[in-house]
Amino acid sequence: MGEDYCCKVDRVVDEYDLRAPRQFDGDHDEYLVAKWTGTGRQEPTGVRPLTAWLNKQILRTVYRRHDRSDTDVRIDAEYEAVVGDDVAAHERAAVVADLEADGIDPEVLASDCIGKSTLDRHLKTCLEASKAATSGATDGRWEDDAVAYARSSFQDRVETALASLDDDDRLPGAADAELTTPILLGCPQCATRVKLDTALDRGYVCADHLGASPDQSGE
Repeated sequence: MGEDYCCKVDRVVDEYDLRAPRQFDGDHDEYLVAKWTGTGRQEPTGVRPLTAWLNKQILRTVYRRHDRSDTDVRIDAEYEAVVGDDVAAHERAAVVADLEADGIDPEVLASDCIGKSTLDRHLKTCLEASKAATSGATDGRWEDDAVAYARSSFQDRVETALASLDDDDRLPGAADAELTTPILLGCPQCATRVKLDTALDRGYVCADHLGASPDQSGE
């Protein structure tokens, strides 16, 4: 049946019998698309956290099959030991030994976990999902929706480019780098720079030149 799988994501979803949350009316792929695009009642989620969520489903399934405790705290901690690079060698060795004692092969478990670029391709190529085509307005103001969509779309494009640079060995490890996408507003009359969220919270960009009332600017 392996020949019928569209990609690795499709294979592990089938082999581990992964399901969408009970409260979601749809299958696993539909849930992935809904979470990524932010459709229905779902908040839009980036590929990185969605990848972690999927991989932790795999760990939880394996743990339950081997009668191993699968609390959220344990899953979170041991997930990093299985797939992460920032775990001390002795901590990783302890988790590996514990997994093996419960009859779990940590190498197989790690190899079945999905990479961010793999999930990205599954969403865009296999499922033909697109935030531009499916994301709709939320219950907030249209300006907030527009900024949120622009930020999410920009981040997805950069993450895709980083994954490609990683695959081509032009920037090894780029796919796993932490990416932040702040929107900065600059005053045209001075060197003031401020994050959009901060400007919205306080109601102005620059206290001296752009829109601050006497009460806001402290004058």
